[in-house]
Amino acid sequence: MKIPRFLLIPFALGATAGLSSAAIMLDFGPTAVTDGATELNSPYHTANPSFTGSEWNGITADSTADLIDSSGTTLNGVRANLGANSTTGTTVALTANPSGLGLTGTALTSGIYSGTSVGRDGIFNGSGAGNARFVGFQITGLAAGTYDIYVASRNTNNNENYVQRVYAGAGVAGANFDVTGAAYSSGVITYANTSGYATSAWVAGQNYTVVRVDLTEGQALNVGVTGGTVPDGGSGELRGFLNSAQIVAVPEPTAAALSALGVLAFGLRRRR
Repeated sequence: MKIPRFLLIPFALGATAGLSSAAIMLDFGPTAVTDGATELNSPYHTANPSFTGSEWNGITADSTADLIDSSGTTLNGVRANLGANSTTGTTVALTANPSGLGLTGTALTSGIYSGTSVGRDGIFNGSGAGNARFVGFQITGLAAGTYDIYVASRNTNNNENYVQRVYAGAGVAGANFDVTGAAYSSGVITYANTSGYATSAWVAGQNYTVVRVDLTEGQALNVGVTGGTVPDGGSGELRGFLNSAQIVAVPEPTAAALSALGVLAFGLRRRR
């Protein structure tokens, strides 16, 4: 049956709106999100004030069940696998687990780190500031596309000066990954001051970073984090930390709907 022209645009917009407008939100560490205000206290909620997703996946081990998206919908076949390294190399092993799963945020307790904030607790790898160690994760089961990964990475048990380097790229499901590969993008978070620095608001580069990744069908999303000293000194924190991560499809559904509208309108003009 031929669809009348006047129905084409609403039909296309309805199909696009059917795409999930939700993100996948990972809360690393032992403290569960317990109130509505905390659920919306995150880097992506700050970057996109219209976003109201509130459902987080608590992550302290490999997921044995499918993850949910930020609306609470189960994502069939989408799983998370934690990884770490036991040497000073750049390969994250999925057969290894981070050494620290109970970062509770004893030093940073106000502003964006108050209460049960997803930025306050976390996981890490290594036993001291002198150990350069990666902590990371792999997400399998994602659809092909482009994703922005919003990562909060901080040792909230101290106020040292240091950086956290976040690497993200596409890889093979179930396989260890080297973050120095050509397919990996990176972002840096610099904690350049002492007590109280960058705690009142989420600011890119100061307490979170965003890394973009392109996935083809069947590829896994890999993320690895490690630490380092700031350029002008400081005691440094060489371990990698993960507090939260938000995986957002690009373009967002609203932009995709507008794009579809433009294409259809152009097509209708050409046919007249």
